[in-house]
Amino acid sequence: MFNPADLFELPKSIVLAVLRFLWWLGWDFLVETVFWSVGWLTVRVLSLGRFPQEQFTQQDDASGFTSLFLHVTGAVVLWALIWFLSR
Repeated sequence: MFNPADLFELPKSIVLAVLRFLWWLGWDFLVETVFWSVGWLTVRVLSLGRFPQEQFTQQDDASGFTSLFLHVTGAVVLWALIWFLSR
């Protein structure tokens, strides 16, 4: 028997796939690119060029701790900057 609800399954699946892709793309861009860049620049300036040993484009070569530290630093710096500017 024909179920009218089946007409919405394919469009719903396509919309969900597109939304999941956009979510992944946004998350990947924000965390992997923006947080790394801001964290790397901040730590590099504060340590007078000594840390991190990885270059700006060597994100994939960084150890787990270094990567986590730079990502968290970038997130905190961006949060603090947004908070300061919104006051």
